[in-house]
Amino acid sequence: MRVVAADAGVAGTHLLGDLYGCDAARLTNREFLERLAVEAARRAGATVCDVAAVNFPRRSPEQPSGITVVAVLAESHLSIHTYPEAGYAAVDIFTCGESCDTGRGYAYIKEQLAPASDSVTAIVRGTPRPALSATQ
Repeated sequence: MRVVAADAGVAGTHLLGDLYGCDAARLTNREFLERLAVEAARRAGATVCDVAAVNFPRRSPEQPSGITVVAVLAESHLSIHTYPEAGYAAVDIFTCGESCDTGRGYAYIKEQLAPASDSVTAIVRGTPRPALSATQ
């Protein structure tokens, strides 16, 4: 899947992915998820400036802790939010300009998390707004 901003007049491409049926062991492995975010950004052609990760409190003693990893990119950001109790991961990749391919980054994340199914939406951001008239 190739997903790039095709028009220099837009800000960039924002890809939103939902991955269902992922292995909870991968969704609770902070180091794995940090490496995954960095490598996915690299494969998308982006430059990683920083990475932050947060483990969230367990909802109950039986449930594993979810994790959010955010890679701040020179071109914008990439995030992975995990819900291991549901086997679910939400992926968000936004890159500006025409040099990055968010689809390549997403494909790598999907390959590594190996979901039973997924859903992905790509949104072109920053399209030129129509001029407003004086009466609007």
